[in-house]
Amino acid sequence: METINAQIIINKIEDHDAQWLYHHFSESFQEVSSFEELEKLLSNYNALRGENNLYRHLNINRQDEYIWFDNKMATGASVTLNKYQEIVGMSLLPIGHNHNAKHTKEIDTIPIKRPCVAYWG
Repeated sequence: METINAQIIINKIEDHDAQWLYHHFSESFQEVSSFEELEKLLSNYNALRGENNLYRHLNINRQDEYIWFDNKMATGASVTLNKYQEIVGMSLLPIGHNHNAKHTKEIDTIPIKRPCVAYWG
């Protein structure tokens, strides 16, 4: 089993290496993904992006997720690997900033009459 790390993955994305990436997709991910669409996705993503920087590495339930943002904050990438070092999820997205967001002054009150503690959430 080949060991894959964040730098290898982002280099393959930036180098437009669709063949290597698709080969490392899990069998179930290949069933729902087409090679041609991956090539288009890489072309579109690489046309928009700046220099990618690793933002976060998450390890949950023996899966690794790597998240990158580019230095212009114009694009973001996320790749998830399973315990067998297969790619089981990939998102390459433009980041849209909404500077016209409307803020409200609405306040919600939870209808609880006695003190309580929020355990989760």
